[in-house]
Amino acid sequence: MANDTEKNCTNSSVQEYIAHLKGEMEKALQVFAEAAAREGQFNAKLDKATIWAGGLKVMKDQVTETYRLGGVYYDELSRTLEQGKKVSTNAGRGMEAVRWLVYETHQHLDYTEDLMITLKEFNDQIDPKLPRKNANSIVAILDELKKAVDEAIEQVKVLVSTLMQQVQEETDLFKALISAKDEDKDGLVSVLEILKQILLTGQSPDLCGCAKDMEVNGEQYPLAGFHKFKENVEGLAATAQEEMNKAKTARDAETVKRLAAQSKKESLEAAYKAALAARICEVK
Repeated sequence: MANDTEKNCTNSSVQEYIAHLKGEMEKALQVFAEAAAREGQFNAKLDKATIWAGGLKVMKDQVTETYRLGGVYYDELSRTLEQGKKVSTNAGRGMEAVRWLVYETHQHLDYTEDLMITLKEFNDQIDPKLPRKNANSIVAILDELKKAVDEAIEQVKVLVSTLMQQVQEETDLFKALISAKDEDKDGLVSVLEILKQILLTGQSPDLCGCAKDMEVNGEQYPLAGFHKFKENVEGLAATAQEEMNKAKTARDAETVKRLAAQSKKESLEAAYKAALAARICEVK
């Protein structure tokens, strides 16, 4: 038995095999380390590409939603503008109508005052000695008529005052909607026109002109310049997604190489440990 043990301990082929395993194991360890390092580099690139693609996707979603809301806002603005124009037209017509009523009421007041003057002149021509107590007397009738005319004049004056107040309110409404040329402030319709132009072109229009719709590629878009920006962001997001996919594919390839190197390294480590354990000379 002792001779066999000595033979095994001094067997050069076993020692060479163990040395070979050790050398292969060290090479496999180096290959694994390099593969793991490359995988780490590709992981870093993938992380950067993922962050960039994710950020651009968020931006694209925000830009798309902003563009959609811009269209909604543009439609609401257009409807409000049209309603403002209709209200301002009605206010202008109402103002003219009330002024016409004021004129007619003034005419009626003038006629009533003329009637009062005529009654006074007629009353002055009546003999003051005529009886006034009799309800059917001409004097009594004239007194009642004069009283009725006085009341009518007061009612007409109240009506004129009310109508003048209405004219002022209609005028204020009209100015609030459509500013007069000598006004410093813009009316609601003017402001809406300016907002519409800014929304369409990004530039404020001349106050003397109205906003004009713009077309891009044959279609009308709110924020025409923003439409191009939206396309650019979508293009960048698509490119970033492609780059991320490429980075992932490259990283996955490096992961496969690293797993293969790791498997080979672990196999050689296991074989080396088994060879060391099998050396009879190390059995105590």
